[in-house]
Amino acid sequence: MSTPELVPSPTTIIFVHVAKQQPVALQQLIQGLKTTQVPVVECTNYEEATTVLKTLTTAVVLISLDDKNQIMPLLAFAGEFEKVMKSGIVRTIVISQLDHPKLAALIKAKGVAEIVLFTITAKAAAFKVQQSVKTVQTNQQRQAITQELSLKSDLRKKATETASNEVSVKWVDAHEFKSDCWLFHSKEGAKNVMGRWLMEITGPSPSAGAWTQKQDSWCWAPRDVNDRSFTDPSEGSWHFRGRMPEFVWKTNRWRMVGDKPELVFIAPDLSRRHKIEALPEGGLALAKNSKSAEAKLPLIEASCNADYRAKFETPEQSEDRAIDLSSHASKGWNSNLKPDAEAKKWNQGDLSEDDPEDWNGTDLKRQQIYDSGRGVGQGTEGYESKDEEALPTLEGDFQSISVKLFRLAQTGLPSDQELTLVEYQQRQLTLDAGHGNFKTGEQLTFQVKVSKGDKPNFDFEVGSVIREVKALGFEDQYHLMVEAREQDLFKLERLYVILKERQKEVQKFFKDSKGS
Repeated sequence: MSTPELVPSPTTIIFVHVAKQQPVALQQLIQGLKTTQVPVVECTNYEEATTVLKTLTTAVVLISLDDKNQIMPLLAFAGEFEKVMKSGIVRTIVISQLDHPKLAALIKAKGVAEIVLFTITAKAAAFKVQQSVKTVQTNQQRQAITQELSLKSDLRKKATETASNEVSVKWVDAHEFKSDCWLFHSKEGAKNVMGRWLMEITGPSPSAGAWTQKQDSWCWAPRDVNDRSFTDPSEGSWHFRGRMPEFVWKTNRWRMVGDKPELVFIAPDLSRRHKIEALPEGGLALAKNSKSAEAKLPLIEASCNADYRAKFETPEQSEDRAIDLSSHASKGWNSNLKPDAEAKKWNQGDLSEDDPEDWNGTDLKRQQIYDSGRGVGQGTEGYESKDEEALPTLEGDFQSISVKLFRLAQTGLPSDQELTLVEYQQRQLTLDAGHGNFKTGEQLTFQVKVSKGDKPNFDFEVGSVIREVKALGFEDQYHLMVEAREQDLFKLERLYVILKERQKEVQKFFKDSKGS
């Protein structure tokens, strides 16, 4: 009988001869392998096999059994190499003459890949060895990629830490006054990444107040002008100089970014109390947590809860998920909508309106919820599609709408990676990602999912190219700057204009209700 040929491979094949009588197919397979360049090692016991296996990176092990007394030594051998067997870089096949109903379950639990009968043919045995060699080599390559990515991630973290340490952070005494409501939650306080400062700070959530642009800074003000829970307007107001603060609902903290950031409380007499201050000589001065701010921590945490606004609103408005915006309740509010004007302001980043919007980034991990009594996509004059494929419509009333972004499958990267849209300017999008295993120039397709209540309604894909990957300095936090296709962005833009309409409707309804 001719022996099937095997493709030469650097993976060693180990035969462990513990059976009293070797299968004919195994004998033929060994004879055939000896005429090739495949490395073959024959062992007469498990001690020899253990010594050999400890010197190898990958291997295919074939063990023959024909006596029940050989089972326990097999389990001991498999137990010693259980970890590498289950990792896939060592694959073990047992050729057995024993007919025991529990044998397969016992040895597979220890990492053995297969158990076959003595009656297997030489051709079938050769095929299994071929497949096993391919499997262990593939698994070895995957592990090498994983280790390389892990090493690169560690190097990036070390580089970030080194860059942060090169620019000093100086702690100064706390400012004790009634309106202090900001807390640092770590000893580091801030990190400097490539000349830009990144800080995460605990403070009142967007449910309690909003940042609005005032000249060259962002000013924080409570939603209710009579609310004195966090600040007293008679004392002054908080201002931040840098990028608009973004609230991260996952951690319930504000993310502040700036080249020369400044978080300062300005009194009516223009005196200043700095929580964050960029120093002229470089570095950053951070004020320690005050007792006044620490005393507000329970209230700050409560402001992150969905029912926080019940304190200021009527029972019908106490839950975002129960806002009644039907036409009979809102007294013709929908007659004032101006979609074209809203789109223009949003696209151009106009923050100069008298009644500013609360749009602290587009953190899509928090649901944007509006009950309007109309379907999304209806009553949006001026948004005729420029694309042949029109954006689907949500028919009829709806209680909630949620929008999330997901990575689509890509080689070597997870397919369930949820992304957060941080910023949108023309065709440039900034996405918040949970890992940095992306490359500049890499094509990225992500999916926008829109839900009607708890049920998915429609989704569409956005194709893009990654232009830049930035480490934020915090663990597992990266920003991706991507350039998207214009035809895909039209749908995304239109959807967000509609969402912003709903947000304006909610704010107007609250204002009208309180004034009536």
